[in-house]
Amino acid sequence: MGERHTRRQFVRRGSAAVLVAASTPALLAGSAPAATTAELGRRLRGSLVIPRDAGWDAARALRNPRLDIAPRAIAFCETTDDVAQVVRFARARGWPVAGRGGRHSFAGYGNVAGGIVADVSRIADVTLDPRRPLARVGGGADVLDATATSSSRTGGRCRSGPVRRWASPA
Repeated sequence: MGERHTRRQFVRRGSAAVLVAASTPALLAGSAPAATTAELGRRLRGSLVIPRDAGWDAARALRNPRLDIAPRAIAFCETTDDVAQVVRFARARGWPVAGRGGRHSFAGYGNVAGGIVADVSRIADVTLDPRRPLARVGGGADVLDATATSSSRTGGRCRSGPVRRWASPA
């Protein structure tokens, strides 16, 4: 069995991986970045919300009500290409990017002042490899998504929850 990590370590290492990927020329080599937020919104499979849109306050709200952090835009990404589009757009403008999954960062890391948020809550797929104990979990998946998927595979007999090996050979 591999090395164990706390959730905090997992999130930090995952965030670092996203930042490395965001600066990788192969990821950024696609089409030229959108010229405007309107064009970015048209390119995304997901949706883009800006301050003048209805629903802006709900889109930028975090679970910690003390935080009032105002990004310039929030992209609700539905694909990895959406995330790449957002990163290219922000990079071309020098805007900071915040990745957001569950909006539960107590410190407010799910929003960024003066930048753009790549909200991946719609990328919530959880798939299990049928041949080995491996799960692929989307950035927006929560414990309920993982539990529902793992329970379908294990019959709900996972003593330690969705993190346990999916199907240990008997």
